[in-house]
Amino acid sequence: MEIVGLNVKNKSCGEGVIVKHQKGASGQEYVFVEFNRLKDPKQFQYPEAFENYLTCEKSVHDAIMELLSKKRFAAQANLPNVSKKENRVINFFEDSTPRTVYVYTQHCVCVKCSRDKRRNFEDVAIIVPVLKRLRKAKVLASLCKNCDKIYVRKTELLNVEKKVGKLLLRRESSGMGGKGRYGSLAPESVLHLWGYNVNNDNGPDKEERQMIIAFIIDRKILTRYEIVEHLRWLIDTRSRQWEIYSDAIKSWENDVEITFNYNMDELTTYKNIELKWK
Repeated sequence: MEIVGLNVKNKSCGEGVIVKHQKGASGQEYVFVEFNRLKDPKQFQYPEAFENYLTCEKSVHDAIMELLSKKRFAAQANLPNVSKKENRVINFFEDSTPRTVYVYTQHCVCVKCSRDKRRNFEDVAIIVPVLKRLRKAKVLASLCKNCDKIYVRKTELLNVEKKVGKLLLRRESSGMGGKGRYGSLAPESVLHLWGYNVNNDNGPDKEERQMIIAFIIDRKILTRYEIVEHLRWLIDTRSRQWEIYSDAIKSWENDVEITFNYNMDELTTYKNIELKWK
């Protein structure tokens, strides 16, 4: 998308025009804007700046937001592994089989091993991806060396969520959120366990829902087909109560479209087919 010459606005700096668009050594793109009231151009990250700092013509802004969404989807599929010599750092979402971390309401150590003389615990840190803006949070946990299990207190995870936003992790149906947090999804729903819902009060927004779906697909937790089947089932069962579920149905329909088209070009394609109706 050609953006040099695009007229933009900023709340503090007023009106201006993009005079330069370049990519840095790290791969991050930047735009330089000359504002009417400023002497020197200002630098902004692209396309991130258009989320909070720059505005422009609506059609162009929508196209840039779509570009930003695709960029974040791509980044979500490649969360970096973390290693550090000083501490044993465990990443929840490495490409290999994830390490189980046990969440306890009260005790964050192995109860059995803490009662005998074999007490052998070590402080460790776990890295948990934050859904908003693909940040990561480090949380203190306890490793029992006797049974090689990691424990973390539920309160610590909740405190982190208050500070940095929702954590992208699998939750048990009776866990952190309690009854009703995940909207209309059944407790056993995999989407539900990963935080997906269309609750307007405290659920993830549109972009966050799409990130959850992308993550579940990329990590092969569910296939696109399985996600679409589940969302269509929700649409069909709730459509009889349109007045109550109209907003939810619209969100599900939008997410079906997103799921159906997500990285479709990567799929194995069969061209010579014969349809057989069942």
